[in-house]
Amino acid sequence: MRTLNSSISPLATLALPALLALTACAGGERDIVNGPVYPTSPQGSVVNIQVLRDGTTATLTNTTVQTFTGARLWANQWYSLPLTSLKPGETITVDLAQFKDRYGNPFRAGGFWAVDNPEKLVLMQIEQGDKLTGLVVIGQAE
Repeated sequence: MRTLNSSISPLATLALPALLALTACAGGERDIVNGPVYPTSPQGSVVNIQVLRDGTTATLTNTTVQTFTGARLWANQWYSLPLTSLKPGETITVDLAQFKDRYGNPFRAGGFWAVDNPEKLVLMQIEQGDKLTGLVVIGQAE
């Protein structure tokens, strides 16, 4: 009867942890996100909707007589967020981290636990249908 040697070769001792590390880091497949792409049509006009950033949020106040429904907000010509409705005289607050780019990456809004520096908010627009309208970014609270 033949018995197996219980000693492990030095090469196997080195190879096993490396193999385990590689398989542990694989993390499985990642879904490819095909989100909205920034519109190619030029911006038409700028409307009197003020945008004020306060930390990780932005407050929008619609001082126009126009209602925006079924629209999309764009931040910095890269990140977007669906906008169900913004009525005349209405003020809404949006979480900047909810804005995503076409690959599913969030806007770097900052905050207490943020590792990276927050991204500046320099441009905000509303896309409704094939029309792109600029908003007034009036500053950022520091």
